Amino acid sequence: MVSITVYLIESLRPEDLHEKRTEGGMLAQSLSLAGMASTYSQAPDRNAFIEAINEVGRAARTAPHVLTAIHFSCHGNETRIALTSGEEIYWDELRSMLLPVNRAASSNLIVGMSTCFGLFGAGMALHPHDAPFRSLIGPVDTVTFADSAVAFITFYHQLSKGAPIEHAVEVMKAASGEEHFGLVDGETTRTAVRNAILDLGLKIPRV
Repeated sequence: MVSITVYLIESLRPEDLHEKRTEGGMLAQSLSLAGMASTYSQAPDRNAFIEAINEVGRAARTAPHVLTAIHFSCHGNETRIALTSGEEIYWDELRSMLLPVNRAASSNLIVGMSTCFGLFGAGMALHPHDAPFRSLIGPVDTVTFADSAVAFITFYHQLSKGAPIEHAVEVMKAASGEEHFGLVDGETTRTAVRNAILDLGLKIPRV
């Protein structure tokens, strides 16, 4: 078994909360049943969202032997995610929030994007400097609450059993019947961007 803690951060529409469509809350119960450590936070606005992410960084620094996964449950599209308040977080903003968390997690942070078009968060790693995650998992298209919940509980369970992350993604796709889920390696993406800049004879910009 692999020691992993999943930090669930949820920010859904008010009508979702009213009708109790809380994927993050359901995942927290399922992870507990599976004997996995997790925390669950509702982050209705930007300040709460940032604080929830910062709390993951603080926790990661105190437990370097534990694999850290941060799971976002919210609505989104190709360029951003939306919070309960109606505020929006663009991918470049989320990148800045995640960078210190990934450093605290020894560049081993797993990011689960339970949002429509969550795999577009891959753009956060299109940068020649530090990657904001080790791996990002999410759908490249729209996804239902039901399919996403089944997919991610399967994914985290597979990781806890020591499965390679690529295999865990394939199993989550099979379990949910949803082929739109994919995996992005942060360091591989960052290195490709850096090499492309150097191949063009350009200088890597300073941070």
